[in-house]
Amino acid sequence: TLLVGDGDSAAASVVALAALAGQSPDTWLTWVTRRACNEQLPQPVEPPVDNTLPERQRMAALANRLAADDANHVTFYSGTHVEGVTWHADLDRFVVRLAGKHAGEFEFDRIVANVGYRPDASLHRELHVASCPACEAPAGMAPMLADLGSGAALDPRALLTPEPDFYILGAKSFGRDSRFTIATGLEQIRALFTILGDRADLDLYATMADLA
Repeated sequence: TLLVGDGDSAAASVVALAALAGQSPDTWLTWVTRRACNEQLPQPVEPPVDNTLPERQRMAALANRLAADDANHVTFYSGTHVEGVTWHADLDRFVVRLAGKHAGEFEFDRIVANVGYRPDASLHRELHVASCPACEAPAGMAPMLADLGSGAALDPRALLTPEPDFYILGAKSFGRDSRFTIATGLEQIRALFTILGDRADLDLYATMADLA
């Protein structure tokens, strides 16, 4: 299996595939990152800067350890990127051309591309919704992403858009930024209801708990 990427999703994939290799010894993983690093003591995944997500911290540390240990059926190539992919039906596998530090042609049964994503803005393309040119998050949310991890509460005004009564919540509100969590989504819902209810002190979840 070829894995491409160096973020949190790639870290989770590395850990899961290494665990699979422990159960199925014929499983081998080649991990490729564009960013170059010391392959003798690699740190391909940057650990989160805050301590509010201990599991993400643990996953990043474990993935970095796996990158340095071929015994776990993980071969790590840094400073390398995919230049071409060809599917060979007769071989039932991919032939991948890598460029950079570890250039060459390699054969793989599977490819996992944890290379980021971009939000689908087709739903509101014709609406008055400005987005950050760098991260493609709604303009109101973009400044909040810079402070992510600081522990500051979400300002409900970050959800406002020039389009009346139109709000973007969830992973799409983070644009290309992959740090969205369910906890953030719940906070967005709470903030939105303070807007809809026109009550700054409204806590939707506390109200629901009282009803239960």
